Amino acid sequence: MHGIRNKALFLFTFLSVLLIFLAQVQPAFAEANTLTTVATSTLGSVQFYPCAGEYIELHGDYSAVFHVTFDPTGGTHVFGQNISKGIHGVGLQSGTLYTATDSDRRSTNIFGAPGFETTYVDTFRLVSQGKSANLLVQMTIHLTYAPDQGFTAQTSNVNSTCK
Repeated sequence: MHGIRNKALFLFTFLSVLLIFLAQVQPAFAEANTLTTVATSTLGSVQFYPCAGEYIELHGDYSAVFHVTFDPTGGTHVFGQNISKGIHGVGLQSGTLYTATDSDRRSTNIFGAPGFETTYVDTFRLVSQGKSANLLVQMTIHLTYAPDQGFTAQTSNVNSTCK
């Protein structure tokens, strides 16, 4: 699931950086304008989960929903969320079947001047369909960037436990 999330995080970061450049040429609006985009992807990943003691192969579809708001001061604000559409897994050694449930959100704020901050929070569960333990993974990533100072804040916290 980490591989899936890393791909989604990379896509989100790429879209956020792209919006930075769009925001620089965007004229100030008299009112805020919002754009919503939905993209569906088929993902697959093999990841080792120490508390399960094995590699788990995950596959399935998810939709990424992005709401982009251009504010009157020339800023851009992005809110994103992934919605699983049946991500399933199998323990490659035990054959244990898992169903993934998730809740994630991400936000990016690009201010009128170049620079941005982005936060990604993800909690997902791999629910065992057998006697194996369920897995709970929690991840928080925050970045703040100012062109004249570089990254002024970087936080990454990943925690996984078997329940």
